[in-house]
Amino acid sequence: METVYTLQFTFLLVGTAVALVLAFRAWLRRPAPGSIPFAVHMLAVSLWAMAYGLELTSVALDGKLVWANFKYLAQIALPVAWLWFVREYTGRTARPPRRMLLALSILPLTTLIVLFTSPWHGFFWQTVSLAGVPPFIYLQPVYGPWYGVHVTFTYLCLLIGSVQLVRHWQQVNYFFRWQIVTLVAGLLLPWAGNLLHVAGLTPLDLTPLAFALSGLLLMRFALRYRLFDISPVAHRAVVHSLAEGVLVVDNQHRLVEANPAARRMLPTADPAIGQPLRQLWPRLAERLQAETAAPFELSPDTAAQPTYEVTVSPLFNDRRALQGRLLLLRDVSERKAQEALRDDMTRAMVHDLRAPVSSALFALQMLKGDLAPVASPDDTLLLDMTTTNTERTLQLINEILDIHRLESGRLPLSLSHVALPDLIARVLAAHQSRAAQKQLRLRHTLPPTLPAAWADAGLLERVVQNLVDNAIKFAAIGGCITLSAVVQGAGTLCVTVHDDGPGIPPEIQSTLFDKYVTGRDKESGSGLGLSFCRMVLEAHGQRIWVESQPGHGAAFTFTLAYASANGSGNGTQINTDDTD
Repeated sequence: METVYTLQFTFLLVGTAVALVLAFRAWLRRPAPGSIPFAVHMLAVSLWAMAYGLELTSVALDGKLVWANFKYLAQIALPVAWLWFVREYTGRTARPPRRMLLALSILPLTTLIVLFTSPWHGFFWQTVSLAGVPPFIYLQPVYGPWYGVHVTFTYLCLLIGSVQLVRHWQQVNYFFRWQIVTLVAGLLLPWAGNLLHVAGLTPLDLTPLAFALSGLLLMRFALRYRLFDISPVAHRAVVHSLAEGVLVVDNQHRLVEANPAARRMLPTADPAIGQPLRQLWPRLAERLQAETAAPFELSPDTAAQPTYEVTVSPLFNDRRALQGRLLLLRDVSERKAQEALRDDMTRAMVHDLRAPVSSALFALQMLKGDLAPVASPDDTLLLDMTTTNTERTLQLINEILDIHRLESGRLPLSLSHVALPDLIARVLAAHQSRAAQKQLRLRHTLPPTLPAAWADAGLLERVVQNLVDNAIKFAAIGGCITLSAVVQGAGTLCVTVHDDGPGIPPEIQSTLFDKYVTGRDKESGSGLGLSFCRMVLEAHGQRIWVESQPGHGAAFTFTLAYASANGSGNGTQINTDDTD
């Protein structure tokens, strides 16, 4: 018996302490929705547990009655605080009307008056006596008619609030569903223990144990679900106000949540929570199966449908286990239309420029040849400069047109066996005169046997030309440019162009292959050469990257496929020497 008494008192002490901590924590979170009524609720719970504990420790009847009255004083406040909290937490109102609070308080205040005047009329309890054996002595009251009114009102308020939370549970995502379940279980546990005892279903009062369990459960709720830091009301207000579509799916790609914007984007008219995404949006479900982390575009089935850009973010729980994915959908139809219009205008303009520029270049070359015997040195220099600039202009026009063809898929690849040593030798020979102007040494380092590459020979040669041209621009005077190729893995070649220039700052390396990015200001450039290289290699299913540190030059590396790796060659071996 003493052990039971000690356990009950310990449970009540734990419940009191935890309830006070939670009340203080909620009070600090005001004016977050639900924080003030939750603080009032937990303060009343702590008073209930403390008064019950002091009632157990009292020996005399008068002392037990005093603390019993305080216990009921706390119980009277709880139903009002409970309904107040539920209304704010579920977003029914930011602050309940005073009339509602006053109306709800009429019966509790009447109960309070009846309780303290009960010795004269016996409406709350008719008789009170002591029962049990020391040290476990408890009150044994005979309740009056008003006690039934008090119990009915209390549990009716608890039922109404619980029903409202269950309805709210159906409208929120899985994160807030667990939050609501934990919250309701923690807040109603003391009442469940009290109900079992009052109804005579258990010989032992389980209320103290319920207080301790409730406190521990609510403390875990406060720490894990960040009590009042993230409320369902605030979450719904933010997510529902977004112009972008927000979809949340679980690990089985079933719909967990969709904001109004996403519901308008879904092909299905009335999506249901829990419905598989493959039924709602098959194309999106297929792309999601690819497990891609990069944003992707979801092209329309027809011209009348919009194009969406989809960003996928994983959702983890507190144990870092994957719980689902959040999909952010943006309608990029207008942007795509503007880009298409801009590209069409640019392509048309550049296409119209190519013919007159080609004619001008042909005329300059003819004029240069005709005037060579009689032209003065100044005239020759002027003609050379004009011819060079016109050639660069024509090259830029061709690059722009080729980039547009690559982007639109209208530049078909003519794949064949490509002997890299021969291709590299041609490129280096074509750049000898430019390299000599800066006293540069061009060299290549290739293995004795090298598989033939499977690629478009013309486009691949232009890629190497662009990389060598770029290296000559930025190499130090008197330096060296090295081309190398190695076999890497099954069916893959790696080709590298290395210069000993000033290097590339880290902050621009990630954008170096974008269009119109020039990288360094020392030399002029169109900003299209590296972009062209990237697009050509991506069209081959390969990639290109740069490795550089300031002051240590730059190395541009790209991959190629073996000829035999594609089933289109026999792995021809080409002998080569290391030449300068």
